[in-house]
Amino acid sequence: MKFTWKQKNLLFFVLGLFLIFGCGERSKNLNATFTIKVDGTNGQSFRGYYSIIGTGAIHKRIDIEGIVPAKYNGKGAVVICHFQKTSKEGTLKVEILKNDKAISHAETLVPYGEIYLKTSP
Repeated sequence: MKFTWKQKNLLFFVLGLFLIFGCGERSKNLNATFTIKVDGTNGQSFRGYYSIIGTGAIHKRIDIEGIVPAKYNGKGAVVICHFQKTSKEGTLKVEILKNDKAISHAETLVPYGEIYLKTSP
């Protein structure tokens, strides 16, 4: 079984989290509420994936296709997401909120542009 660069990156990142924080008492404070907001040009279509990684288990990647605006929620310690426009025109914006506070964002105007974001614990 071969892994892509992104899958390897995700695996090493998760393993690093467990090495740094372990599964002990202090890791309970890392279970934040995350919201991923996808916005942009009205009617802009996109595809991609996200994963909200918790301290109790490794969460699976969730593949999605949608039209802006869209919102995805979950609890965990870290968020990793990748979104891509499915057209040449328009703008795609992605914002990650942790406990209702914006912590990361990006946008693209590039034809078929991509956005890759991840958060730190």
